[in-house]
Amino acid sequence: MIIDCPRETAVPAHIQVQVRLFWCLHVVLKTTFFAYEGWSVETTQLSKFKNVYVLIDSNEGNGTKMRKLVHAGMVLLLILAMFGCTSTKDKPVPTEESHKVDVIPESPPASADPTDPADSEAEIPVLPLKEYVELPAKHYVEAIEALSDSELRVKLTDMQTDIETNRSYWALIDMNTKTITKTDDIVEEMPPGHWEVESPTGKWIAEWDMNTPGIWGIATDTGDKTQWTDSDGDRNPLWLSDGSGFYYLHSTGVNLGDGAGFEATLAYYDIATRKSTVLSYEKGFWGGLRWLVPDVSIVATNGFDDVIGLKIIHLPEGTEKQIIDTSNLDYLDYAIHKEAGQLLITDYGKFAWYDCKGDIANLLEWPVELDESTRKNPNYVEGGNPYEQPFYESGVNGGRVGPHGLQFSPDGKHLSYLLGAIGESIDDKVPGVKMVISHVDGTDPALVLDDYVRMDRDYVWSPSSKRIFIAFSTDEARERTYIGRISVE
Repeated sequence: MIIDCPRETAVPAHIQVQVRLFWCLHVVLKTTFFAYEGWSVETTQLSKFKNVYVLIDSNEGNGTKMRKLVHAGMVLLLILAMFGCTSTKDKPVPTEESHKVDVIPESPPASADPTDPADSEAEIPVLPLKEYVELPAKHYVEAIEALSDSELRVKLTDMQTDIETNRSYWALIDMNTKTITKTDDIVEEMPPGHWEVESPTGKWIAEWDMNTPGIWGIATDTGDKTQWTDSDGDRNPLWLSDGSGFYYLHSTGVNLGDGAGFEATLAYYDIATRKSTVLSYEKGFWGGLRWLVPDVSIVATNGFDDVIGLKIIHLPEGTEKQIIDTSNLDYLDYAIHKEAGQLLITDYGKFAWYDCKGDIANLLEWPVELDESTRKNPNYVEGGNPYEQPFYESGVNGGRVGPHGLQFSPDGKHLSYLLGAIGESIDDKVPGVKMVISHVDGTDPALVLDDYVRMDRDYVWSPSSKRIFIAFSTDEARERTYIGRISVE
């Protein structure tokens, strides 16, 4: 006869004690009974898990009284064991499966400290650059300002709750220590339809409003407010470098219709004489004004609706030259090189540089063969349809692909731009953008990201021109936003 006594069970400790006690008393009673009846007991180790008791019959005898006593004891032990098990019926016996717990990382609450990581438990995706800081969960970048090679001022929007309670705040990000420090909430920004531009000397603020006729001047030392122009629709003052006056868009009062607003032309206001002069330039739709060369040449937008128009106005000669007038909105982008006084335009297959009079200074084809996505389409035709014959192979039967986001470094020595998907489409063959840095004339372009990323906001150069900061996400983790740092040295 073999009695098998397991050493280990998968039951709780208190039940293990009851079971062991039952087995021990059971063996004692059995041993006593067998000894009384003429049996001998030998114990052997069968394995590390079980003890095996081997009972050997030595003689036979009558043990009726002892047998009854042992049977009564065994019945009593059985009742006690059953009572012990039933008393724990509300305590389920744990199994191996019941010890497996799914750990769900908690999302930080709406009032979470912005220094907390977005999800410390989640696996970090492989990123295309080594220096980065992860923003808190569901925080998005609205604006970036580079303060140094390591410090940024960033406007963040917390979208952890419903859209009506989203909050925006400014934060400082230190790329060396990888810390995010909230500075202040953005309680109230400039109301819609209201604009202000401070003079270069800091003495005046030019103010205009959609609901108030004219452009007004505010003295920064006293706060006194003076009306400078009086036409309904006057707007976009562009200060002279010495603060003595400004050029602006003067409204003629003629409504162009179709939501284009008032017809406008270029005018000048002199602070000392408090007089406006309407200049003899084209009347029509004007969008905005920027200096190409301060006090000398202006870049004006004059396209409306589905048309983009750019012209260069040379003030000393009183000339204006239309350089862009196209409905090809997708591939057009431009940037101003302040040091050289040139306008750079990218438009379907080429870069073009214009001088302060609107004449072409240089032409350069888009870069090719930088990676597998920048192979030139063999069917590309210069001046053809960019949607039927895109410049890059990756744009054939796919989304728009090309350079955009043009910027010059603060020291004027480098040109940077994004190369890849323009916008985002379900037809995209290129999963985002890479960054390219070249010489200021566009030559020797080089990729500075190992892989493609998604960028929703502009990137910024550091004041020293040695670093570039980008806000980005990846297709593998679109819910995460990162601030990355790229070295240009």
